[in-house]
Amino acid sequence: MNYKTIYNEYQHSDYGWLKGIFIDNYARIFSPFITMVALKLKMIPNVVTLCMIIFGIIGAALFALPQLWCKILGTFFIHLWYITDLSDGEVARITKRFSKYGTDIDYYAHMINHPLYIAAFGYSFIQLGYDTVWVLIAMFVYVTAELSIRIVYCFELMHLKDDNNAGQSNGTLNISFTYLIRFVFTNLCEFPNTALIYPIIFMLSAKIGFYYFLFFTMVNLLFIVTKFVFRLKYMLDK
Repeated sequence: MNYKTIYNEYQHSDYGWLKGIFIDNYARIFSPFITMVALKLKMIPNVVTLCMIIFGIIGAALFALPQLWCKILGTFFIHLWYITDLSDGEVARITKRFSKYGTDIDYYAHMINHPLYIAAFGYSFIQLGYDTVWVLIAMFVYVTAELSIRIVYCFELMHLKDDNNAGQSNGTLNISFTYLIRFVFTNLCEFPNTALIYPIIFMLSAKIGFYYFLFFTMVNLLFIVTKFVFRLKYMLDK
């Protein structure tokens, strides 16, 4: 199985640059390389997902260390974490091995890795002398909002099967100003974008990284409150 075949035939073709999570478009370029290694080693998709979790733990641990080379290496593993997140799906489609626990393991991965990243990012500010209390408050709010978003996504997936039109598309994408605003806002709230972009910003400028961290903390809090309000309204209307 070569790179071109994996890229063209075994990835989600409906994820263009203006659909889904923006960072997916970047990760899709590199994920076939991980997929080729996994296929050569005859790894099942769930093992690839387990590797993803391990890469994430290593990335968070390295980034939490004060040395610059550790943060650079930690950033590499954080990126490798998300690239592998796409690779497990490619391996599943190629080998046609779909486990009912595959989605569960993938969610466990995010529930484990995301809080570790937030802790590593916040601890980096404490190392630089930022007020510990405010950093800890921001970390708590960020972790709470992120885990709450994951729970909401779980509920939405549970109820998708009750919607006969869920997941159906006419294959076209109508791009309007409203759609672009919603696309940008959604991507600002998606943690993978933050996890991959933030470490680079932090190493370029810790001060900008700090405000970036606070901004996404507030955006995630606003997003989850809005999600819960609309979800509650939907349930009451039913």
